[in-house]
Amino acid sequence: MGSEIKELISELRALYVLVRGVLFFIFLMFIGELVATPENTINCFVD
Repeated sequence: MGSEIKELISELRALYVLVRGVLFFIFLMFIGELVATPENTINCFVD
């Protein structure tokens, strides 16, 4: 029983790291878009 829980925890941890990496990548892309085209982004938010 204990080994199954440890396996599950390690899988969840790996999944968490993966998801965090993807979210961080999307965040960087978003910041890059903001820096590259400030007026276009502001127009998108206003509309």
